[in-house]
Amino acid sequence: MVSLSEVRAHNASLKSLPAGLVAVFVGGTSGIGLFTARELVRNTTSPTIYLIGRNATEASKIIEELRTINTSSQVSFIQKDVSLLKNVDEACREIKTKEKQVNLLFMTCGYLTLKGRDETAEGLDRKFALHYYTRMRFTNGEEDAGGGEGEGGLAAYGGGVWEDLR
Repeated sequence: MVSLSEVRAHNASLKSLPAGLVAVFVGGTSGIGLFTARELVRNTTSPTIYLIGRNATEASKIIEELRTINTSSQVSFIQKDVSLLKNVDEACREIKTKEKQVNLLFMTCGYLTLKGRDETAEGLDRKFALHYYTRMRFTNGEEDAGGGEGEGGLAAYGGGVWEDLR
């Protein structure tokens, strides 16, 4: 396991990246997505951050916090229930109209249930949609917005057990 000091050293090295990185956080209003967005904003120069989620009230608090951490950051919220693929497509289109590239796609949206199948309005199982279809759709939808050779980054992570390391 990587030590906390190694993580902090790596985070500090992010300052050497070019200014104006564009990052999309799907499920970035809580948990590991939020903590990662916070550290990216803290450790980069003039980042553009898109938070995609359902909770606009929570997102407005997070946006205020991130702008306080880094006054040169541009932070936006796109309110979407990404268990619906049409909403994923809409979010991708919205970002593509504003950005020529996406440097980081960080996906931690998830759904935990012990009951059986829970269908979305599109007829898909909600858990499977969030853990598979949504991730594939964002990956395919954002790949055209990737940077030039060596400039893009893509991360598709499943949220898991995490611990507040502050």
